[in-house]
Amino acid sequence: MTLFGIIYAIGNTFTFKGFLYNDVFVIAPIENTANGSYVLILIIMYVLLGRVNSVWEVLTPYKIIGILCICAGIAFLAFVQHQQAKSSGNYERFKAGASALIFPLLFSMMDGLETVVSGLCLDKTFGFAMPEGDSIIIGGMEYAFFALIFWIYISIKEKKLFNPVSKKYMLFFGGALCDNIAIVSYSYAMAIDSVATDPILAVYPVITILLSRILLKEKLSKKQYLCLVLLLVGSFMIVIEQIM
Repeated sequence: MTLFGIIYAIGNTFTFKGFLYNDVFVIAPIENTANGSYVLILIIMYVLLGRVNSVWEVLTPYKIIGILCICAGIAFLAFVQHQQAKSSGNYERFKAGASALIFPLLFSMMDGLETVVSGLCLDKTFGFAMPEGDSIIIGGMEYAFFALIFWIYISIKEKKLFNPVSKKYMLFFGGALCDNIAIVSYSYAMAIDSVATDPILAVYPVITILLSRILLKEKLSKKQYLCLVLLLVGSFMIVIEQIM
């Protein structure tokens, strides 16, 4: 888990390259292409390790429908964005940023592998029931190590000590704080049901796209809103058994 946590942190660093060339509502769904599909890998690992006798012990019809809806919504959203960029005359800009898409795609792959490892370690029902606090501490130590390296690098480059909590960077600091709260919540969710948690994370593009429209004034079409509905339906189907 420590090894994949380090890989995840490195991938998270590279994925920001994509934001330099693409709109937020393009990057968000691309980063989550692994979510949902990696549930299948997680279930296969459970079977191979003897944690379950059959995939059908954890992959119910409701979850299958939910995963399919989420994957279809993400794929359709990427297709719609491609078509709109081409028809609006911004296709050259889209092509210029296409090379940067490799970074979030690679990140999504590493993120999926990290999710599989987390699921095996944390899941109390089918995994190894690792204490959630241990997982959070491991992740925190990894990010603290990377933060120290970057702090030294920036301080040397700018020839003065970098202050990450200065007024200039408070917005970034607030975002990082929210991210850490999410990591804690994620760890406890994975411990409860890792199979359901990963696909639900794919609803993240819904919130991101809506906020990009409200805060960044990025425009959404009817087709894009349809994709959001598909993602919401998929997420609901995954958790419907816990609600019923």
